[in-house]
Amino acid sequence: RMDSEYELISGIPDNAQVVVAGQARLLNGMEVEVEK
Repeated sequence: RMDSEYELISGIPDNAQVVVAGQARLLNGMEVEVEK
């Protein structure tokens, strides 16, 4: 982690969407809204 930016260098497919805030409130199968 670099301040408010993240760099994933391995372990996920290219173009994967990743949750970086609020993940503790997510449940399996829960609908989410994607913001960019």
